[in-house]
Amino acid sequence: MKLNQLILAPMRILEHNSEHATTIHIFGEEIKACSRCLGAYTSGLICYFLFAYVYLYTNIKLPFIVVITTSFILGSVTLIDWITIDYLHIRKGSNKVRIFAGILLGISAMLYFWLLPESWMFRILTLICYNLIAIFIALIVIRRNKAETQASDGTGRQTTQGCKDRHS
Repeated sequence: MKLNQLILAPMRILEHNSEHATTIHIFGEEIKACSRCLGAYTSGLICYFLFAYVYLYTNIKLPFIVVITTSFILGSVTLIDWITIDYLHIRKGSNKVRIFAGILLGISAMLYFWLLPESWMFRILTLICYNLIAIFIALIVIRRNKAETQASDGTGRQTTQGCKDRHS
C-alpha cells in the first residue's frame, strides 16, 4: 500500500455528512469531510501529542474540577451547536462555526483523556459513557428528522399520515 493511500484511508471516515462538508485536497484527492469531525479530529490529534507531553514530561497537575469543568464547557459548545441546528431548527449552521465547535470538542476530549487527575480506568469508562449518551442523542435526532422528512409531501406541508405518525 502506498503512503498516500495509507494516509487517505482513515480520512475517508470523515466523509459521512455531505450536507455540511468541507472539501479538502490531499495528494490530488478530494475529500468532502464533515466540518465538525474535521475540526475535532485535527485538534484532537494535535492535542493528543501536546497533552501527552504535558502528562508524561512535566509536573503540571491540574485540579479535577478545573479539568472536568473546562472539558465539559468546551465539549458543550459542539452539542449546543448541533442541537440548535439539527434538532431544534432555531438557526442555520455554517461550516466555520461547525469547524470551530469541532476544534473545541477535540481539545475537550484530549484534555479530559490526558489531564484528568483520575485513574485510566475512570477516564476510559466515562469517555465510553459520554459517547453512548452522544450516540443516543444522535439516534433521537435522526429518528425525528426522518419522521419530519416522511411527514412532508415535498411542498413543506405535512401530510395527514405524517401528522398521525407524529402524534402517536
